[in-house]
Amino acid sequence: LTQGTTSRDATTLSRELEGKGLNLDASASEDALEVTATAVSEDLGELFVLMQDVLQNPALAPAEIAKQKTV
Repeated sequence: LTQGTTSRDATTLSRELEGKGLNLDASASEDALEVTATAVSEDLGELFVLMQDVLQNPALAPAEIAKQKTV
């Protein structure tokens, strides 16, 4: 999920996160999704905007989805 969105490619997303000292990570298994995030309190608003974009607008290519299913 952190490999980009429909409005931010992976590089842009990474720069926005790192530029504010934010951390956003996601992992998934067959039956669960875990999203972890860290930020200082004054940057929570920006973190939530980025987290919303990542969760609602992931840019997942069909080949990447197939690859992740085998991991």
